[in-house]
Amino acid sequence: MMFRFTAHAWLVPMCLLLATPAPSLASQLCGSPRHLHLAVGKDPSTSMTVSFASPPCKDDIVPTGAVLYGVNPNQLDRIVVDSKPPARYNAITPLVRKNSTQPYVSDYLHHIQMEDLEPNSKYYYRCVILPGDLEAEQILQEQNKHQGNKDYEEDEEADFGRYLRSKEEGTTMASSLMNARELDLHQQRLLATTIEHEDTEVFLKSGETLDSHTILSLPSYDVTLRQQTDGNLVLYKLNETPDGGSKSAWSAKVVYATAEFYTTLQGDGNLIIRKGTIENEGPLIWSSGKIGPEDDYFLAYDPTEKGLMIRSGTPDNPGSMILWKSKYGGHKAPPPPPEMKGSFITAPLPGEGAGYTKLVFMGDLSQTSRTRDTMAVLQKFRKRYAAIILAGDLAYPDKDPRKWESWFDLMDDYSVTADLPLHVAPGNHDIDRHEFNGEIYVAYEQRFMMPQVQPPTKPPYNGEQRIEMYDIPWPLEYEYGNAYYSFIYGLSYNIILSSYSDFAPGSIQYEWLVKELESVDRTVTPWLLVTMHCPMYNTFALHTKDIQMKKAREILEPLFVKHKVNVVFAGHIHAYMRTPTVINGTVDVTGPMNIIIGDGGRKAFAPFQREEPEEWVAVRDSTYYGYGTFDLINRTHAQWEWIHTAQEDVYNYVISKNGEELPPAGVDDTFVVNQYFL
Repeated sequence: MMFRFTAHAWLVPMCLLLATPAPSLASQLCGSPRHLHLAVGKDPSTSMTVSFASPPCKDDIVPTGAVLYGVNPNQLDRIVVDSKPPARYNAITPLVRKNSTQPYVSDYLHHIQMEDLEPNSKYYYRCVILPGDLEAEQILQEQNKHQGNKDYEEDEEADFGRYLRSKEEGTTMASSLMNARELDLHQQRLLATTIEHEDTEVFLKSGETLDSHTILSLPSYDVTLRQQTDGNLVLYKLNETPDGGSKSAWSAKVVYATAEFYTTLQGDGNLIIRKGTIENEGPLIWSSGKIGPEDDYFLAYDPTEKGLMIRSGTPDNPGSMILWKSKYGGHKAPPPPPEMKGSFITAPLPGEGAGYTKLVFMGDLSQTSRTRDTMAVLQKFRKRYAAIILAGDLAYPDKDPRKWESWFDLMDDYSVTADLPLHVAPGNHDIDRHEFNGEIYVAYEQRFMMPQVQPPTKPPYNGEQRIEMYDIPWPLEYEYGNAYYSFIYGLSYNIILSSYSDFAPGSIQYEWLVKELESVDRTVTPWLLVTMHCPMYNTFALHTKDIQMKKAREILEPLFVKHKVNVVFAGHIHAYMRTPTVINGTVDVTGPMNIIIGDGGRKAFAPFQREEPEEWVAVRDSTYYGYGTFDLINRTHAQWEWIHTAQEDVYNYVISKNGEELPPAGVDDTFVVNQYFL
């Protein structure tokens, strides 16, 4: 068998990590990669970038990544290896204790590119993290020794089954090998109570003792609650055990003060919170059997996520701090984990792809139950789509770097970003300024790798005006990198802009944009699409004074009109709006269409400025969640469809009418005629 090696790097979901170097497999294991997402490379027809995170290996050895890939799932005969060490970044983590912080260090972040691919072709891939002193051909021979026979698929299936069972115990294949230990028998006792899922909070007060060895009853489920090895909890279906490989109905996840507190089930069947970790326990903070030494915390039902949470205060006087909450509500089983083997399809050649290229546009995704609704629909129909463009405001970290991890954890629950390239625009909630050194867009730059013009330049922001999420100074010093870039996908030329970088005439971004617009060959890529976070047109009574929006309409709209941009996509407002083709506030068939698609998952709340919509409003709504698709039918016609994924149980209303309600907008499905040919 002939092998092909390139000195770049790539990855596949849920692969095995090996330390560098190490004498044996057990000592080489250092955990599984996570937070997988794809992005097109410089030439989307022939290249693809994979980004993922991995923990440090044993003894803090830096992991090295590689990916095996090929057109045959049972003959992965090519490999790419990390071309440079993966990066990490530092931040500051807030703690529950007021005005208290601690250092944060990210996982290792890999960005690996596959090149010399065939256009419009399907590839299968699988990743490994491996010893750096092995030659590429040795790696391929070792990893593919079972390829081409029946044992290969059986071995893969067995590995995946072991991974699932390991995951159900709250650990990974690597940590179970390196840190395996028997659970205390007392910790395996069952927690006893009954929770009725209603739209009101149900409290388990401090001081109430739980009967052990009985069943935790949830609607539509018979489940038991067990202790994980990491100190958190997981629900299993009744009469099924982790050893049988059953999937959990719900799992617990620490979301606040991860490094200082943990939640565990003690021997008497009560739920407790301790400082420290499961391996190095600290003093008791709270117990369902007694009140903690200082502050009161209580166990409550979380009506938003349909699960459990432990929050500060008392049931009669709840506080704002949430120390722990469930990752999945008991009413709903979690999505399956990603497959060990993945696949993707490269972009068609420029100018091709008519009739089978459908792009997804979305914005303001966040990490709520509505986010899960959106991702679940994307997951269901992902095979219909070619790529995703997200118009900013991704994780909403709110100065807590761990929220980037929880956002990617949520993405990992679906295989969408493992199958489809994801492209992002910078939003205001992605700025994430470091409290001490002033660095901005750190996580956004480190965790993503778009088809960059050149590496980013972004000196620390130390301006007099504070960066508040609803009052962002303009412009920020942030150029290139993931701030603004472009890529061709079949019939479309896509330009991503930064609303918060300088785009005034003479600025770096402005001059780059002018050259991009002038370089587009509309005979090859007739559809010209622009995405940025802040919209130019806004019917809603939010962000009405944002200078970025005013400047965009003043400076950018004339450029878009001159070069016959077809559609300008934006987010920022947690709602949906589409204009007809418009120029300077007047409907004109030669102007661009403007679409706000900021209803991906963040709380839909955007009252209208006026009862009667403006002349330039075709559709507007702030009750539905969802995303949109742009179907490139041919050179002259496309179809836009707004896909609903969930709805708030409220009506639209006008800000000046004392809460006067207006009905939801309904569907929006329209054909778009290419203005370039008018």
